[in-house]
Amino acid sequence: MRELAQQAMEAMLAQQPVTLTHPAGWQRNGFPLPIKRERANEDGSITQSYRPLAIFEYIQEQLALAAAAERMKDRANESGNEEAPNTNNEEA
Repeated sequence: MRELAQQAMEAMLAQQPVTLTHPAGWQRNGFPLPIKRERANEDGSITQSYRPLAIFEYIQEQLALAAAAERMKDRANESGNEEAPNTNNEEA
C-alpha cells in the first residue's frame, strides 16, 4: 500500500496518471476505474492508467476498512475477556 501511495504522490506532483500493470485474472474489488480501459496484454496482464487522487481515495478507504475491522476485533476480544472471569466466580 505504501508503494502505491508513493507512486500516486509522484504522479500527482508530475501531473501525470499512475500507470499500473495488473496480473492476468486480477479482479478490481473496489479498486478505482481506469482513466481509459485498455485491452489485455498477450500474457493476460493488463496495464491501466489511473488518476492519482483516485488511488489516494482507494488507499484511504482500505485503511478505514482495516481500522474498522481491528476495532471490531478488539471489541470482540474485550467481550470475551469480560465473560471468562465471571464463570470462575463460585462462592463456597
